[in-house]
Amino acid sequence: MIRSSSRLLTRLRPTPAPSAARLAAPLARPLSSSSRRLERAPTFTTDEPAPKPHDSSVPLPAANIPVDAYASPLLTTQSVLYRTFRYSVFGSVAIVLLFAGTFAGFHVYVEQQLPRAAAGENEDEQGWSEELEGWTGGYLGGGTDPRVGLKGRMAIRAAWFAQNWGVRTRIDVPDDHGGGAFIGKAATKEHEIKDPKWEAAETYLCIAALQMDKKGISVTVPRQDGGIDRAALELEQRLAGVREKLGGRYKLVAAREGWERVYYALSAVAEPGAWEKRERLRATKKLGEISARLAGTWVEGSVEHKEEMEKAKGWLYGGLIPVLGEFTESTSTLAESKKSVGPKTSFFGFWSHSHPSADTSSSTSPHSTLISLLSSSLSSTPPPPATSRAILNSLLSLETFLARSHQLPEAKSLQSSALVYANALHPSLSSTPSVLSTGQGRSSTVEGVNSDRLQSQWRQKKWAASALSEIFLLTRTSLFATHLAEVTIALNPKSTPTSLTLLQGAINDSEHALDAASTAPAKLSDHALERAFKAIQRDSKLTGGMAAKLVAFVHESCGKQKGRKESWCGGDVTAELFWAKALTFDADDESAAAGAARTRKRVVAASAAGARA
Repeated sequence: MIRSSSRLLTRLRPTPAPSAARLAAPLARPLSSSSRRLERAPTFTTDEPAPKPHDSSVPLPAANIPVDAYASPLLTTQSVLYRTFRYSVFGSVAIVLLFAGTFAGFHVYVEQQLPRAAAGENEDEQGWSEELEGWTGGYLGGGTDPRVGLKGRMAIRAAWFAQNWGVRTRIDVPDDHGGGAFIGKAATKEHEIKDPKWEAAETYLCIAALQMDKKGISVTVPRQDGGIDRAALELEQRLAGVREKLGGRYKLVAAREGWERVYYALSAVAEPGAWEKRERLRATKKLGEISARLAGTWVEGSVEHKEEMEKAKGWLYGGLIPVLGEFTESTSTLAESKKSVGPKTSFFGFWSHSHPSADTSSSTSPHSTLISLLSSSLSSTPPPPATSRAILNSLLSLETFLARSHQLPEAKSLQSSALVYANALHPSLSSTPSVLSTGQGRSSTVEGVNSDRLQSQWRQKKWAASALSEIFLLTRTSLFATHLAEVTIALNPKSTPTSLTLLQGAINDSEHALDAASTAPAKLSDHALERAFKAIQRDSKLTGGMAAKLVAFVHESCGKQKGRKESWCGGDVTAELFWAKALTFDADDESAAAGAARTRKRVVAASAAGARA
């Protein structure tokens, strides 16, 4: 009882109030410093029922089936291989497309680079576009002929690429070209040029010729209208030209066979036009030059050498006489020219003979007939400019052949007649360009003419074509005069003053031709004119340099003679001046670098000799 009362008193006893510091103490103590420790981490449970044990008789779902441990590496390997294969396929396709696009783009580019004539044929009265070297598509305006086929066109483009840009390797094909046997490894290689680019060009052209033969495109197969297939003609000309560049007896024989096919195919045309006649004249010129080169592969004086020389003479005379006979007023001479040369059989007769032979029974020789035709043509209507250029080029080849074969009297008479004939062609131009004056010598450039106006005129196709024709005639008259001076000195040294006058005129014509060409812009708009312009400019430099060197040599030689000197002899002092002038012609010509070096040595030697004198 007493113990219960004491407990009740203890509960009823008032407890003292806590102080402020005691109340603030728990707030100041950090939570982490609590001395209370939990025996276990608190857990949170739900009232969900526990899962029931699985009945082994019921199969598990596919998603709940456990995966074996060895499946994961296989899946990883499969994924890596799949990605590798996918990237390889995509990369291979990209590379193939890249190479295919590059290959196609290259052929498109080469197709555009092949010589092509500009539009506006009515503006080309001078016929420069007809002198472009076509690659089966020249008569279509440029490029290649679609009839050749894909493989043939690709081979033609490859030949052009090899010829102009060169190759590193040599390609061999079977020599089964029916249009002229391909020269294989068994051929004799004497005097043959070992140039991979020309050999590769010949190979590709043979491949193209095989493709054309399969399609029935050939110069030996005339068209239904009686004409000639221009694509086959152009390919035959390019193949013969490449073999001519390679040289060597067998290559030259193959080249001559190609030009023979061209000549007889043109001769078989029922109604030949101006173009067919010009191409036939070009073919005879090539045949004569190749025959002369073949003569050089044999020992001089041998039977083969004599036969080749006669063939060369027959081709050169036989090409010029019929063409000149058409533009002369002398009927007797024309009849003689028609009787003197020409194939005596049908078109396929070229398989049995190699060249049109002159009629030996005629009382008039081919040389005298040609001289008579050149004299008669002075009072006749001149031929078209393109035909005139072909005639002058053939005359140049013929007189060079006569001079080199030691037929100097015939060469001199032909050079004199050709020089007069070339001079007579100057007034025949339809429109004389203002870049040249018509004063004395026709070789003085008009002074004070605005260069901008001249360059704008050069950009006009018709004006530029006429200007090139005039410059071409100046170049050819200069060349004929130089050759005539050489032969004159060789025949009669006492006629040296006359030769020096001819050489001085040749130097003046070459200088003024170059002055007229210098007014042209850096590049002409038409490809045919640009090509002709570069060739004429090169010929002018070569002719002027050759004439100046010959004058210097003549004065240098006479200065070394003892005794009384001729009044015209200038000695070493004059020789030094002309050696220096020759150096100016060679200065801008890259192909004359060796000649320019030799000329510098002669200038130094002449200067030293003049100082000693």
